[in-house]
Amino acid sequence: MALTHVTAIRNQLADLVVNAIDDGTMAGNGEIQIGTAAFGAILATIEFQNPAFGNAAGGTATMSGAPLEDSNATGGGVAAVFRTRDRDDVEVFQGTVTLVAGGGDMELSSTTINNGDAVRINSFTYTASP
Repeated sequence: MALTHVTAIRNQLADLVVNAIDDGTMAGNGEIQIGTAAFGAILATIEFQNPAFGNAAGGTATMSGAPLEDSNATGGGVAAVFRTRDRDDVEVFQGTVTLVAGGGDMELSSTTINNGDAVRINSFTYTASP
């Protein structure tokens, strides 16, 4: 049998992770970076609102202020990974990027990003394991 958590604990776990994005003392807010494989290049950087996510319900926290956008991507390539960072540029969590229905932790309508493109996140959630 797989290890499971009750919903109240899943909410606390999700809140602990996403609230870390708001930590730090530097100016600005936490951010999400979208990059090529192994972060060989950073294609887009999108700043979160503060707080970055609302309180978790059902073990899932939802990004605040959607949609969020980088209106001028700084690199060109194929998006494969993302990472979230707090206000001091410390990584909080990372995951994979795929096309919609591709099964990635983040799904984009196009994974090909060109220099100067607008990159928008319409919705984003973090879910603690059951």
